[in-house]
Amino acid sequence: MWKSKILNQFPEIVHGCVGKKYGPIGFIPEQHKLIVKNRENLAQACMFPLDSMRILRQVHGTQILRVTHPVPTQATTTDTQILPAADAMVSNTCGITLIIRTADCVPILLYDPKEKAVGAVHAGWKGTLHNVVGKTISEMRKAFNIDPTSLNVVMGPAICSRHYDITTCDDGRYDLFNERFPNSKVVYSNKERLFLDLFESNKILCLEQGIQQNHIEQSIICTFEESGQWASYRANKERDAYQNWSFIYLK
Repeated sequence: MWKSKILNQFPEIVHGCVGKKYGPIGFIPEQHKLIVKNRENLAQACMFPLDSMRILRQVHGTQILRVTHPVPTQATTTDTQILPAADAMVSNTCGITLIIRTADCVPILLYDPKEKAVGAVHAGWKGTLHNVVGKTISEMRKAFNIDPTSLNVVMGPAICSRHYDITTCDDGRYDLFNERFPNSKVVYSNKERLFLDLFESNKILCLEQGIQQNHIEQSIICTFEESGQWASYRANKERDAYQNWSFIYLK
């Protein structure tokens, strides 16, 4: 399990990013019993209640859910269709575990120790391009009156830029990021190949929101390079069964 040095200093929260250690924890109905057991083991090891989980049907958008209560059935479901469609959550309610599921995309955990408010964001290339993390920070300002200068932002394990080759992508990704992030190294070429840096993109978006540089932390784990321990769709094409779960729980 990967944990943030920044968030470790706050005893009122539990957080972390978990890879393949607990086996399949995704949404495969035919493996229901195994998946629920693995989730139980994960929750026990990570020290948050199983029935406190809030999980999303992530759709690579910018919809943000304000969470006020747990939904115990989410912890034991393997049917994503019953989950709310969104890519970020915010809350200032104790006893709720916000969970983001990834397999190369960037999981982002947010915490304001002054207002005791938390957030969790799924930032793939589409969500990053449309500034899902910036919109989540804005939502926390509106909902909980947070000051961005006191907000801590943690980016968990994800694919690093040297393995995020977008040369063959026919969706205009290179040009779109070049336009959105001019004069940066968010997209670059190397030996006639094109690469995208999701970590740097989201860092820039956070700085634009007024987050302090020393309040931003990035994991050095590349899910592609360490696909034996972390779920990586680009490396293993196993997005559904094995997932990386990033969580933050306000006690």
